[in-house]
Parts: sequence; C-alpha cells; structure tokens
Amino acid sequence: MLIKMLQRMLMPWATMALVTLISCFSTNKATASLAIAKPNCPNICGNVSVPYPFGIGDPNCAFSSDFLLHCNNTSGFAYLYLGNIPILKFFQDEAAMIISVESGYDCYSYGELVSSHGNIITLGSHNLFTFSYTRNKLVGLGCDTLALISELNSDRATRISCTSFCDGAMNTAKDVNSCSGVGCCQTSIPDGLQSFEIGIGSMSNYSKKLSSICNYALLIDHLDPSLGSILKTNLNHHPANTTIKTHVVVDWVIDNKTCVAASTESSLYACGLNTLCIDYNSGYRCVCKEGFQGNPYLQGCEDINECLSPQIYPCDGSCTNTEGNYACRCPPFMHGDGKLSCKGIRIATLAAGISSGFGLILLFVAFYVLHKYMRKKRQIRCRKIIFKKNGGLLLEQQISSSNEGKLDRARIFTAEELEKATDSYNENRILGRGGQGTVYKGMLTDGTVVAVKKSGKMDQDQSQTVHFINELVILSQINHKHVVKLLGCCLETQVPLIVYEFISNGTLWSHLHDHSEEEFLPLRWSDRLRIAREVAMALAYMHSSASIPIYHRDIKSSNILLDEKLRAKVSDFGISRSVPGEKTHLTTLVQGTFGYLDPEYFQSNQYTDKSDVYSYGVVLVELLTRQKPIPSTIIEGERGLAAEFMSAIEENRLYDVVDPQVLAEGEERELIVVANLAKECLRLNGKRRPTMPDVVLELENLERSQNHLPPKHNSFWNEDYIETSRKWDANSTQNEIRGFMMMSRKELDQLPLLEDDDDDVSNESYQHITT
Repeated sequence: MLIKMLQRMLMPWATMALVTLISCFSTNKATASLAIAKPNCPNICGNVSVPYPFGIGDPNCAFSSDFLLHCNNTSGFAYLYLGNIPILKFFQDEAAMIISVESGYDCYSYGELVSSHGNIITLGSHNLFTFSYTRNKLVGLGCDTLALISELNSDRATRISCTSFCDGAMNTAKDVNSCSGVGCCQTSIPDGLQSFEIGIGSMSNYSKKLSSICNYALLIDHLDPSLGSILKTNLNHHPANTTIKTHVVVDWVIDNKTCVAASTESSLYACGLNTLCIDYNSGYRCVCKEGFQGNPYLQGCEDINECLSPQIYPCDGSCTNTEGNYACRCPPFMHGDGKLSCKGIRIATLAAGISSGFGLILLFVAFYVLHKYMRKKRQIRCRKIIFKKNGGLLLEQQISSSNEGKLDRARIFTAEELEKATDSYNENRILGRGGQGTVYKGMLTDGTVVAVKKSGKMDQDQSQTVHFINELVILSQINHKHVVKLLGCCLETQVPLIVYEFISNGTLWSHLHDHSEEEFLPLRWSDRLRIAREVAMALAYMHSSASIPIYHRDIKSSNILLDEKLRAKVSDFGISRSVPGEKTHLTTLVQGTFGYLDPEYFQSNQYTDKSDVYSYGVVLVELLTRQKPIPSTIIEGERGLAAEFMSAIEENRLYDVVDPQVLAEGEERELIVVANLAKECLRLNGKRRPTMPDVVLELENLERSQNHLPPKHNSFWNEDYIETSRKWDANSTQNEIRGFMMMSRKELDQLPLLEDDDDDVSNESYQHITT
C-alpha cells in the first residue's frame, strides 16, 4: 500500500523531469520539421531564407508571378532579387521584408552646387507590395537641407518633405532622438506608397559658406540598428558623389481582395487550416492561430506541443497538450494554477482540548471584527453621500460620455493621503487663495511635491461643484508641457480636492506687480518674450490641436505659473469649456476678469477663440509695460491698461508706456514687433485678431532669428504690419468700450459676474449687464 502511494506521488515529478530532459532535442526537431517552401523548391539564397508564397526561379514554386524571385550567383555570392530590388530578409509573421535602397544627395562647396543625385524607388508592377508607413521614415541629413518624396504613378499627387538647418560647426544629429531639424530632420511617409522619387534641395540656395559638404535625403527603417551610425555621419568628411544605402521595410498582401471576397473563391484562397485571414490595406494576409505554428500558406498550421517546450510554456505540474493550447495540473497535495505556480495545501488541525478561555477569546475577536466591519460600512456610506454632494455623479456622467476615456486614468487619492501630505492643511502650506478655493503645498509618501486645491464650501455655492468637475474634465483632456498637469482628485471629503503638479516659482502676476516680495525679482526681457511664446503655445494647442477645442475663458497673469526655470504653465480651468467641432462660439452669461475681458464678448455674450486672444493680448501688454490691467486706485478719467496702450500706439508714444527695463534690454525691432502683435490681439473686431497659432509663429520667428522680418507668406501680418499709428477703432462701439474701461472701482464691483450657462442669453440679460 505504501509503495503504491509513493508511486502515485513520484510519477508526476518523474514525468516532468523526462519532459524537461527531452525538450531541448524535441523542440529543435519539431521546429526543423516545419517546411517554409514547397517540396523540391529551393528555400534559401545566400543567407536569406525564402518562405512560400515566394518562390525562387521556378514559377511553380511561387503562389503567383508577383511572388517569383531570382537568385543571382554571378558575383561569387548569392543575392536575392524581386525584379531589380535586392531583398535582405523576410518577416513571415508580419508579412514584410527588408530591401536595400540608395539615397539622394546634393554636394556643394562654398555655396556652389557641384553634384546632385536623385533616386526613383519603385516596386514596379507588383501592386501587392507597399512601403511600410509604420516602419519607414524620410530622413534629411546636413545643413540647409530639403528632403522630398514625390509619389509616382498615382492620382493622389502625394508629396512630403522635411527641412533641417544648422550652423557650420554642426552638420549632423547627435542621436536618433535628436533628429528634429538641427542637422537632421525626419517625417513619416503616407500609407499605400508603391513608387516615388526621392529628391533633395536647398531652402536658402546653398547660401551657407561651407567647404565640401554633401546633404542627403534617404528612406530608412526607423528600427534599423544602423540608423544611429548613419545619423552620426560626419558630412564634412563624407566622400562626395557617393550614396548611402539604407534598409527599407516593404509590406505585402497575398492578393488584392478582402478576406470575405477571397474565401468565396476556394480554389484561389491562400489561407490553410488553423489560420486566420486579416484584411490589410487593399488585400489580405494569412497568419497562424494562437497555439499553432508553421507557414499559413502551405497546407495550414500545425498544433504546437507546448509540453515539449517548458522554457516557453511553463508548467509547474503535469502537462497535457490540447488542440491549440495545453493544460497543467498541480501534483498531489498541491493547489493553484499550474501554469503559474503550485502551492502546498494547509491542513488545518485543531487540538482536542481547546479550553473554554480560548473560546471566549475567539468570541471577543469575532465581536471586534464585526465592530470594525460595521464601522467601515458606515464610513463607506458617509463617503458615498459626500461623493454625490461633491459632484461625483456629474463626474461619472462626464467619464461615461468621454470618447477617449482619459478621466479614468487620473489617480483617486484618499482623504488620509492628502491630509498627511498637507500636514492637516496647515496654514503655513498655503500657496494662494482664489475665487475657486485655496491651494496648499503637499508632499506624498513617495516624495512627490504636489499642489492640492481645496474647493470652497459646496453647500454655500452649488456652482462650485460645476466649476470643480469642469476643471477636472478639462485638465484630463490636456497634455501639454506649458499647461499645469492634473495628477488626480479626492471626492470623499467635505469639500472636494484636486491634485496638480507643484509649480515652485509663483505666478506671473507676482513677478510683474508684487514689488513687496523680495523673492520676485524683475523679469528680464528675454524671459518675458519666452513666457509670452510658451503661453501662446499652450493656447494654440487648446484651440487647434486638442481632440476637442478648448476655450480657457480666464487668461490672466495670475493664472500663469512659473517653475524653477521661469517656464510658463497655464492654470485654473474652472470656467473653461470644450467646444464641439461644429460650433464656432459659446453663448454664455458674461464671466471672467475685468481688465482682461473681451469687449466684443461683453457686448454680444458670444465667446470665441478670439476672446482668449484678446485676454492674451492684455497679458502681452503687461509683459511690455509691467503695469496692472486695472489700476489699484482709479482716478477720474483714467483708462484701463488695454485702452491706454492702444492710445499710446495711436499717438505714437509707445516708449512712454513701455517698462524702462524692457527699453534697456530689448532691441527696438523686438519691441515694435511685440507691440504690433499686442495691438493685433486687442482689436475690437474679433475677426481681425490673429489666431493663437499665428501668434506662436510670429513669436518663434522673433525669438529664433536675429534678423527677424515678418513672414512674407503670411497674409495676416502683411495687412498693416508696419503701421503703428492707425486708430484702434473709429465706430461708436469705441465710446462704449472706453466707458467700460473707465468705470470706477466701485462701479466695477457692482457689476455682476454671472454663472456660466450654455443657453442663449436674452437681450434683457445683456441690458442688465451693460447698465
């Protein structure tokens, strides 16, 4: 009896040992037995293995004439060709292959073009083959380089290009990741490309006085290991009139039909047994099902015996092969998933003489556990009530209606985590207070420094709930380096909390206007110019690049944070709104900050992206003048900053209002460009204001070029760019808006800042606001 029991216990272990012992031999043998080509057909040329549906030489060895290859042995080494295209490698599972192509180049000396070579790359009449748009990139190397691809034999007339610039000392990229326009540029190619001409040119007609240098345009697999060495090529010492050979990935399909259409013609259907048909581009491919291996075009795929390859398919017990899978059972006295691990079973034994005292202890423990359980249940119920009161249901509705599902990726913090991080919301941790709540500095348990925004009392103002959830939803849709990053939220406290990344250097307002704080030194002109560009980039992204356009609606210097390197971060999205693509404006009750508020919006109650442009224009004037939008003490007849600035331009006394530090540090042409840009942003007619991408382009050109001139191709700036004395506006609206700008502090305080509402606003509401 004991012997039989030992046999049953040891048999699974012996089986496992035997399987492990023979796996090394059987795995290789099984792999080697899988055919890749038809019987009696060659399957290798040089060092390239050729899988069916391709065939070498004999048409009967290939699926069709499109897949017929030839092997050239005349040069002492065998080379494989598809027509005149050299093939280096096949990827059967990916239905792709690597070919070798030559680059185009231009060589010049001291600004004079001495030689040029373009290159036509075509897959010929093989319409089953396309250049992979996911793997291949167009790369331009050198200074003053325009790399260009023009599609041939197509109705699409596709043309793509990239440009690179650099000075004489730098003419090559440092690594693959730095190929972004300095000495090297790269761009993607379109899908379905079969024939194209690769060319190269110059953006400045070879104006750089460099000696003996060649520029290159090449198509290359961005995963090719040799890409790094190509990008580091020293073009100053590269032989002239020579091309660079690169590896390019070509995708293929078995036929120009869909899977459904091909399967109806059983005699021509290429997929065998145990395979899957996949539609790709304008054709279809065949792959083995999971758990099967082999060539899907040769009779079909064979089942993998996973038990013979324990190093690939682990089994911590007794393995049994099944069709397309395998089963694993743990040994006796063990439990668990054998594919992961098996654990020993605990055999619970109780002593016969448990004393009555031990029984009382167990009873006490049971009551204690029950008490904790009931207490936890009460806490959960209370937190659910608070969650609903703080807008949890509204947040769930926003999550369910989010097309991209970004909200559910924000971290949900517990109340205990944030209370510990802020030292129980210590007064010394307060970073600032605003209309939407108080912001505290905190440190999480992993050492991350964060900013925790504690909203105002929800029961006092229910609009706070809408603003809180709106800010959470808006920030979750934005991922930009110049927008403050959302880390998460907490809705289980009496007042809701939002957690942001910590921005250490205060607000732009503090640096410009808070003269009492010694830590805020006056900003240099170069920093102000860069901050203006960074804020413009954030707004341009929100208006033009976000999946759904976003209007900020409260752009001001106090909502622009600066980090330790004085880089700008736009914050406070409590009244921001997402705008569906079919809408050009929001009709809302007026809300915002006086001094930054768009007069056109104040009149019409219609908020557009140009309203953000106006507010940005006021910030631009603040950077130029270092004056507040509305003075702290308003004297009778004194105007707001925007009106005063426009009047200074109209009366040709710009330098009377510009900050003396800016006059000392900035160049005259820079001040004129920025002042004109601010003037364009502050136009009363919103349609005549530039878009934020226009503003970004203008500031980038100004910052990048020491000899900056307005771009000739941009018709917006050609309209009246040089004009500096044109009147701001001549119609009757000017008097109304100036009256708005000249209101006293008491009158401004009496104007209602109404809650946001997407419903149309009546004329009576407008009369109430303006009077």
